[in-house]
This record gives sequence, C-alpha cells and structure tokens, in this order.
Amino acid sequence: MLDGELDEYAHVILDCPPGLGQLTTNALVAADRVIAPVRMTDRNAVKGLNELVRSVVELREVGFDVAIPEILRVAADDRLLSVQAAREQLAALSLPALVTEIPRTEAISNAV
Repeated sequence: MLDGELDEYAHVILDCPPGLGQLTTNALVAADRVIAPVRMTDRNAVKGLNELVRSVVELREVGFDVAIPEILRVAADDRLLSVQAAREQLAALSLPALVTEIPRTEAISNAV
C-alpha cells in the first residue's frame, strides 16, 4: 500500500499506543525497525515488553518479517532499586538495547 510513497523520506515514525491492538500490530508489520521505550521506573513496563516480544514471535511464526524490538530505556536513574531491578529483567530478555538512555529528571516527574 505504501510502496513507492516512502522513497522520499529517510525515516517515518509510527507512534503507537502501548496496547497490542490492531493499530500496533499493523505498525509492527509495516516497520523496518521497532524501538520500544521502556519506562525504567514502571514495574509493568517489562511485562508490556514481554507481551510485545510474544506478539512479534507470533507474527513471525505466521510469516511476517517483523523486526525484533530494540529497547530505549526511559526515566533511567540507577539510584532507584526499581530501576536496578528493571535493568536485570531487561538483561534477561537478551533483546538489543540502544546505547542512549533518557534520564529521569525531577522537572519531568513533577510535570505529570
């Protein structure tokens, strides 16, 4: 459907909701690369990433060439035990991770 339409763009970003509905599934199938932001201070973030990986595996099993998600660590603050625990859980998944991390800042925490 988009063949030939994207040639003039270097990158196209599809920002999807955290749920794994039809919109996210279609974006996974259309994407050449998947970056999964993981909020390091959120206990459920690693659980959500597990669900994403499970969906990718299922799509690959039925023949879609879906990219393995790369992790973008967000709200990273190694002073917090929850962040240290999340790092261990992410390491156990053996997924590729971006070198760049978005640090946790008080200004952003207070704005929400």
